[in-house]
This record gives sequence, C-alpha cells and structure tokens, in this order.
Amino acid sequence: MSDAKTYWASRYGHAQGVAHHSRQNDQITTDFFRNLKYLGEQDKGYVIGRTLRRARRVIEIGCGTGEMSAAVANFRRGVVLGTDLSPEAVVEAAQRYPQASFQVLDIQNDDLGHLNGYNLAVCSNVLEHFKNPHPIIDRMLQIADTCLILVPYNQPLSDGYDSEGGAGHVYTFTRSTFTKHYKVLDGFLFKTEGWQHSTNGENPRQYAVLVEKTNV
Repeated sequence: MSDAKTYWASRYGHAQGVAHHSRQNDQITTDFFRNLKYLGEQDKGYVIGRTLRRARRVIEIGCGTGEMSAAVANFRRGVVLGTDLSPEAVVEAAQRYPQASFQVLDIQNDDLGHLNGYNLAVCSNVLEHFKNPHPIIDRMLQIADTCLILVPYNQPLSDGYDSEGGAGHVYTFTRSTFTKHYKVLDGFLFKTEGWQHSTNGENPRQYAVLVEKTNV
C-alpha cells in the first residue's frame, strides 16, 4: 500500500475523518452549483453548466464521500461513476448516495483501459495535493473527452503530509496553470462561503475550469 493510500485509509477510517471531509465536499459542491444557477449565456461558467447538462456519461476522480458525484447525478440525467483511491471512502459514498455508482480507482497507477466512453471527467479539490498535477490531468483525458476541474485558486502552500496524494496543499493554481498546457473551454472563480482549508490565511476561492487536450 502506498503512503497516500495509507494516509487516506486513516482519514476515512473513523467517523470524525469522514464527517470532516464530507462537510468540505458538501460545502464546495453546494457553492459551485449555487453559482451555476445564476449564470447567463454571456457569463463565464455558462459553458461549464451546459457541458454538465449534456454529458451522458460522467466520471469523478477523487470522489471522497460522494457529494459531487451525487450532485452531478441530480443535475442531469445519465451515468455518473464516482471513483476514489480509498476503499473506505467508496463504501461511505455508496451508502450515502444511491443515485451514483462508485468504485475504487488509483488514477496514478491503475490500468484505465476498462474506462472508456465518458464524455466528462470531474475532479474537485484533489489536484492541489500533487506536486505535479499535469500527469493526473493527462490520465483523466485518457478516460474522457473533457475535464471539469475544481481547485483552490491562488492559495499559499500549506504544511502537512504531501507525498503525492496526502493532506498538504503542495501546488498553487492560477489560470495560467491550465492555459499553458490545455485548451481551456471555460472557467470561473467562486467563493466557498463556509470553508477554508486552514487558518493560515488561504484565500477561500475556488477556480472551476473546463479543459480538453490541445492539438500539440
């Protein structure tokens, strides 16, 4: 078992850890969809909402306790599969949210050949745990045509376990993180009303960005 798997097994292995991550996931998910409801055709983020509604098959990478997968399933009709590194998180998600399916997946190391035909991959508040998030995004783009990514925006790095999938926030995201490497279809900033990662002064904003592969 990798260090990351060991760490997240410990986090999801007790009620306090489950409750903590569920609250975070629920707050970010709620704020994201609240903002989508008020976006008009000329607004940044409109294409994200339209893409979510039209996607027939959606896969979430790093679903945790399942709040985003469930919200996506409620937002649109079609197949939603939530995946996570942690078996404990997947069990919890499946018990909470029958409107989506869930399975264990290590996006870094598992074979992805059986995952195909997805229109959209969603990844919320996972990539800031990786010193180099681009190989993870590239693997997501092997599964799906397009990726919807939510990350803390312009957030200072935090202390903590940071071994490629641990607790620490070890990568700071700005818009250029994505424009330099991918074709950005849409993106918008939104405020997480009830959640900050820690008391170290991080900006409680999220960046939602829709990307696809470049032709390069």
